Amino acid sequence: MLKHSGLRRANPKRGVIRALWDVLDTTPGKAAEDGRNARFGVLLLKGAILPGGSDYRGPSDALTRYAAVVEEAGEVVKGAKNPYTSRNGHMFSFLDADGTMAIRLSNELADEFLSRYESGPVIQYGSVMRGYVSVPDDLLSETEEVGSWFKKAYEWIGTLEPKPTKK
Repeated sequence: MLKHSGLRRANPKRGVIRALWDVLDTTPGKAAEDGRNARFGVLLLKGAILPGGSDYRGPSDALTRYAAVVEEAGEVVKGAKNPYTSRNGHMFSFLDADGTMAIRLSNELADEFLSRYESGPVIQYGSVMRGYVSVPDDLLSETEEVGSWFKKAYEWIGTLEPKPTKK
């Protein structure tokens, strides 16, 4: 429950997300000054923009380069501690705690990516993530080149069946 003299008290039945809407300067669906809104990864809280990755504990330069790739493609970084992007409920890129970017590609595109760059499997919590390729650190600095792979991933993920909502 939020307690602040300038804020309404949130009904506990509305949950955490609804409580956040109570403190936003923008209303749900209404665009913020920068053209994005809280539903798409940017929270405008009393004039402070908190994009995805605001609590990221990995290398800050990796987050900066990842955000540049994502923003060049016209997307928004989501996730405060674990930056990622998604479309239709499917995550298709993320930045791990070590500062390594991973992109989800089709089998054909993944084979092409692996043949062009020295990349290994993406391993998270001891398991190999099928369909993901890790972006080499030096390649992450080349925003345009990584951006082309990011756009291919975005287009391919759009061909998948949308995940049903939890409600």
